[in-house]
Amino acid sequence: MLRQLQCSASVRFFLPPDIMNVVANPVCKQSVRWRRKPPGTPLAKSKLFRIPPRPQVPEEERIELFRLTTNYNTFIKSVREFLREEVQSAAGKEQLADAVSMDDDLIRCKEINDKWNAEVALIREKRLLHEKEEKLNLISKRLEERKIRERNRVAEINELVRMEKEKEKYYITSENIDEAIENALRGEVDYNFAIDVKGNIYKGEVAEENLEKKAVETV
Repeated sequence: MLRQLQCSASVRFFLPPDIMNVVANPVCKQSVRWRRKPPGTPLAKSKLFRIPPRPQVPEEERIELFRLTTNYNTFIKSVREFLREEVQSAAGKEQLADAVSMDDDLIRCKEINDKWNAEVALIREKRLLHEKEEKLNLISKRLEERKIRERNRVAEINELVRMEKEKEKYYITSENIDEAIENALRGEVDYNFAIDVKGNIYKGEVAEENLEKKAVETV
């Protein structure tokens, strides 16, 4: 199968004349041949029923080829095994070095961590001591406020008791109920009152009589 690569005519048209002679060379036209038959191509008809002859190898040549092949396989196997052992030993050494370096890193990290823990513990102790002092001050302040509230409450209760004791003199009991009834009957209370045009207030029944007299005089 051939592939032909040809120069485009439009490219030739735009090239100058001195280059046209070079471009017109048959080098611009090349053939590309497949190295093998493309995949998927069926078997040729001329080779459809052809049976290739079996090669006839002499016995001495066959033995020599077997010996060479065996030696080659043995050598290749030995080289592979040697390379495998070298790689494994190198990997083991690297792993050992990595393990040692990892142990050193862990020890160094532990030292740094212990240092940080000590610093954090010192800061925590200071903070807890400060919080304890603040809490004690707050508790003492609340206790003092509570004492003040209790004293004020006791003072208010004492004042109420004193006022009730003073009012007790005017209480009506079974002993002075008769006297209270007589005083109530004798002491009449008149809630009537009147207001004139000028805003004067006249209390009691006398207010009506005075207003009536004034009304008659004005008329």
